[in-house]
Amino acid sequence: MNLFKKLGTAFRIIYSLLGIFRYKTKIEREVYFIDQFYSFKGRRQDFKLKFKRAQIITPWVPMARVQLRSFFLNDEYRFELRDNPIIIDAGSNIGIGLIYFNHVYKNSKLISLEADKNIFENYLKKNVNSFNLNNVTLINKALYSSEGILKFNATGLDDGAVSETGNVTVESITLDSIIKSYGEIDLLKIDIEGAELEVLKSSKLLQKVQNIYIEMEMSHHQDYEDEILKILKDNSFSYYIRSTTRFNSPTEMFKSSEGISYYFHVFATRKE
Repeated sequence: MNLFKKLGTAFRIIYSLLGIFRYKTKIEREVYFIDQFYSFKGRRQDFKLKFKRAQIITPWVPMARVQLRSFFLNDEYRFELRDNPIIIDAGSNIGIGLIYFNHVYKNSKLISLEADKNIFENYLKKNVNSFNLNNVTLINKALYSSEGILKFNATGLDDGAVSETGNVTVESITLDSIIKSYGEIDLLKIDIEGAELEVLKSSKLLQKVQNIYIEMEMSHHQDYEDEILKILKDNSFSYYIRSTTRFNSPTEMFKSSEGISYYFHVFATRKE
């Protein structure tokens, strides 16, 4: 029996190694290798991943694997932008999005917002320095509808959120204040765990944003996707919605006892 287990393990390793040849670029192969061979790192602990001749420090390897796969393998965040784009990354987490944007848009100016102070100081800043991202402005604030002090539930991962029962307080900043400082925004990426509607409906300057990416996660008691889509329509955006649910069928999803009932991405671009 042990022999069959060993043969099975060897076969899986060989099959995974062969899969690397599907990818053309060195960076894609690096991400594929991390995704395949660091899957065992499931414990919550700091870990350093070698990538692009630098290193990414993460508090949890599975989280970094998902982000690397989404950005560099699936290319989910690629928009057609001008040569010197200004990009707002709201909810930067450990900075993998910034590494991606810097790689794809060589002459970009990046504005990074991350509310979780622990993530900001111990991971985001270190990763930005590791990759020599000199085009990044780091802001340790939460993007929200008003400026002030908010309660924030800091989890130490990528799901920290503004909440009335938060365990820490954070400063907030509005989208319009950033737009006023930088002018036209080529891409607004929002991954802020439920505060998307507050940010978008309070903005008076969305006409200065050319493209928007929104990652939406809504629990069973929330229902605001129609409001967000209306805001996009009213501001002359065309949009595409893609589900990222892990369920194989609607029946399986509706019967699930998980707290999240909606989980999808919205890609929006201004109509010409």
